[in-house]
Amino acid sequence: MYRMISVPRLFEVLENHSFGNETCRLRLDLTDTFFPENAGSYFLSVHKGRARLMQKDHVDVTLGIDVAEFSSLVVGAVRLRNLAAYGLATISDAAYLDQLDHLFLAPEPICLTAF
Repeated sequence: MYRMISVPRLFEVLENHSFGNETCRLRLDLTDTFFPENAGSYFLSVHKGRARLMQKDHVDVTLGIDVAEFSSLVVGAVRLRNLAAYGLATISDAAYLDQLDHLFLAPEPICLTAF
């Protein structure tokens, strides 16, 4: 199981990752009851798939999500559209669901550890 513990570090590490060639300005409202310092609002500018954190600014859409679901989303274990359908993620404008789903689309993780 993976757990994201630093949004700034995550997007620093993923600075060259392509987020599906999408372009939007997103506010990520993250909740984290286990590690409250991790919770908060993060502003992302995604331009042609390259995401970077920005200062508080005008956004196109807001994504509300808990760190557990966000961690699963980032590693490709679940799709955003499924999280939204189950009420585990909220999107301020439903018109952005497909774009955000594509933005966070990642290959499913593979576990090679024998149990």
